[in-house]
Amino acid sequence: MSEFDWNRKDDALIRQLKQRNAQWIHEKIPDKNYFGGFKYSATCKCSVCGFVAGHEMPECPRCKTRIMR
Repeated sequence: MSEFDWNRKDDALIRQLKQRNAQWIHEKIPDKNYFGGFKYSATCKCSVCGFVAGHEMPECPRCKTRIMR
């Protein structure tokens, strides 16, 4: 029995699961002047394809995935 390769990009099931849970990811930037010790970057990244955008949008311009809020 072979192990399942989680890094395969052509697997349709994995692609569907990623798109179902798609979100914009803001990077945490350490900054001791902020409450909690960090702040979030103004740019965000698509969790499916990694596209970096200047602001959150309802759909990723690169992979066309609908991103739920």
